[in-house]
Amino acid sequence: MPPLVWESSPRPCQGLLPCWKVAQPLPVRQVRSLRLSNGGARTPRSGEAPGRPVHKLSKVAILTRLLRSVSAPFFAPAGRLTYVTAARIHPSADVDSDITLGDGVAIWHLAQVRSGAVLGENCIVGRGAYVGPGVEIGANSKIQNYALVYEPARLGAGVFIGPAVVLTNDHFPRAVNPDGTLKSGHDWELVGVTIEEGASIGARAVCVAPITIGKWAMVAAGATVTRDVPNYALVAGAPAKRIKWVGRAGVPLESAGANNWVCPLTGEKYEQQGERLVHSQDMKHEEK
Repeated sequence: MPPLVWESSPRPCQGLLPCWKVAQPLPVRQVRSLRLSNGGARTPRSGEAPGRPVHKLSKVAILTRLLRSVSAPFFAPAGRLTYVTAARIHPSADVDSDITLGDGVAIWHLAQVRSGAVLGENCIVGRGAYVGPGVEIGANSKIQNYALVYEPARLGAGVFIGPAVVLTNDHFPRAVNPDGTLKSGHDWELVGVTIEEGASIGARAVCVAPITIGKWAMVAAGATVTRDVPNYALVAGAPAKRIKWVGRAGVPLESAGANNWVCPLTGEKYEQQGERLVHSQDMKHEEK
């Protein structure tokens, strides 16, 4: 099995983040529960990479699995994880031992990722962010600094969660029961936020569960979202309301006649059907 080495040298497009790195690609059949710790440096054994300290494993499990087998259809773009080459985890991050990571995941300073969380390939968890137990995040998603993603949230592929965003998980939060006794962690109903493929949540927005943010939708910074957001909708305010439509490129669409919209950057066409917007590509699929 290839050695795991501690690497702190800069790498293209990855900055100066020290990381745990598998020294060469690891086939699926060889991947086991690998646990990381920040201590226990030892002298490399024969055949291991010279010149770099090698550490014992004691804190994060890197497992391979099909994201399609554990998630809703909008996770499909994540595809199959065929090997693990590197999981970049800062020494100050707090990660439980049974999380699932795809290839290329990066977890930054002071972030916390709890038991059973699933992060698809190339996900980034920023400084001080929190990912709750069992939360599922699709490939190529970004959780920015100090965002709070509480369980049982589910995020599709390519989702952007801005700085200090909060995804709540309780209908009627209380610290105490009617008799004044402290509530426990098991006497309330968990409800989650679902965010579908490509959607973006602006800085300091609050999404009040249970709601669904549709594909490629955009929530403005500081908004309070209390109801479902349609695909391609741009919502703002408290409570959030739709103010425009946005395309996959992230810019507001322009009117192209009755119920027709076009992206000024890409030329992609959309059709408004009542309170929802449909991409021309989606319309072709529906016709089939």
